[in-house]
Amino acid sequence: MIEEFYQLTQEIIHTKFHTIFFENNPENLYCIKDVQIVHKRRVSKRLYFFDARFCESTNEICETCKKVSFILKFPELDIENIHNIQKNIKLGDKFNIVCWVENMTKYNETELNDKSNTIENNILFHIKEIELVKKYDNKIAFVPELPIIEKRNKINKKTNIENEENKENLKAVETKDIIPEEEKKGICKFWLNGKNCLRGSDCPFLHITNEEMKKQWIDKRLNKRKFNYNNKDDFIDPHDKVGHSKRACVFANWLVEHFGKDYLNSGSGVLDIAGGRGATSFELTIKHKVHSTLLEPRPAKLDKKQMRLLYDLKKKEIQENKNSNNEIENVFLNKELAQNQNKEVNKYSSNEINDCDKNNSDDNSKPKRFKLKKNVKIDIPFSQIQCMVNHDTPNHQKHLFNNSSILIGLHPDQATEIIVDLALKLKKPFAIIPCCVFANDFPHRKLKRKRSENAENGNDYEEILVSSYEQFVEYLCEKDKDIQKTFLPFEGKNLLLYKDKKS
Repeated sequence: MIEEFYQLTQEIIHTKFHTIFFENNPENLYCIKDVQIVHKRRVSKRLYFFDARFCESTNEICETCKKVSFILKFPELDIENIHNIQKNIKLGDKFNIVCWVENMTKYNETELNDKSNTIENNILFHIKEIELVKKYDNKIAFVPELPIIEKRNKINKKTNIENEENKENLKAVETKDIIPEEEKKGICKFWLNGKNCLRGSDCPFLHITNEEMKKQWIDKRLNKRKFNYNNKDDFIDPHDKVGHSKRACVFANWLVEHFGKDYLNSGSGVLDIAGGRGATSFELTIKHKVHSTLLEPRPAKLDKKQMRLLYDLKKKEIQENKNSNNEIENVFLNKELAQNQNKEVNKYSSNEINDCDKNNSDDNSKPKRFKLKKNVKIDIPFSQIQCMVNHDTPNHQKHLFNNSSILIGLHPDQATEIIVDLALKLKKPFAIIPCCVFANDFPHRKLKRKRSENAENGNDYEEILVSSYEQFVEYLCEKDKDIQKTFLPFEGKNLLLYKDKKS
């Protein structure tokens, strides 16, 4: 398909469009091959800009033609095509692109440059179709280059400036190859995270080495983030919110406080759907002694803090029973939960206990660090079923779903709507904290809106695709009138949707 169009190389673009006056014609389609995407910018869901560099650039061609600008916009393409194309375009990838050329300058044929006898056209390529040639496979993340279109716009504004002082300042900025350190504003995120900024001295941001400045900058950004991501209806003071890492703890505390420990433990217990590593299930099981089952295709994994807590619990259990040779009940579950889950009970030998005592009696001046032998295995303290949850999952796990007390999800991504649908179908309470919308993956989600105030029949309504977070929340709440809202005191997306148990 792409081979049918006239191919544009860097040299042809320079001679055909950049140095010769031409008229815009959307019907003339061209193909630009083997260009690497070096910058992308989203203006709205209907307008995107992309900058691309020719993979094999020649030094003879002017600087302007070494990179080209692409645009993707509505109504040239419908919304669905725009979303699909922009989703597939990644920084660093190489593409073949079918497009038409727009002349953005206001020159006429008689306005030629006295020195080169050429017209410096500012051209923009309108994307019609793309074809992936090669993906970016470097282990180091691709560093985006500065956008072309903004730089050219600044140059074009020069002709409209009447103030001589502004002219001199603009010319001075344009002629500088390296930005002085004292004129740089902000800190380079690539340097801050990995200290490997590919722009080097040309980077417009600071490459700081002072750890105190680095800490101040990070604290300032974190404090600013508390307010930027605050929902307009959120009644919680941003200063009273805990960090992102403690969201599972806050969510588990709310579940126990609102529904009660006895109710959560009823039947087969809590179903934690799409719970990731199992942070919420860990909090419910260890700190609240609530039985939770994680449904997640990836295996559960404990972090360092969770492992340290389990070590401390095992140490306490071993010390309390070190004079007994009987089998020690699993520390993670009480007797009732152990019987429900048919968990194997961990056994400890007297040698393991002696090793633990020895490790903790070396130095009394330091905090005692409990260590277990390598052959002592620490199990995940909650149940897990590795599966992808969908609308058919209850048919395969009838006993688990029918006897569950509640369905929950903390930022469950694509499973958010599924949790609500399953809970309503099974007539179970649920509690979810929505996060991402994934509008491209669920095009069936639509909201009805009145076209006029006097909407009396179906023709006066229009359907709007759910594409924003606010629309997604409204879409979920429309599924049942008993769905309630509240906010939890942690940073980020903290809006909680829940439905209470039947009285």
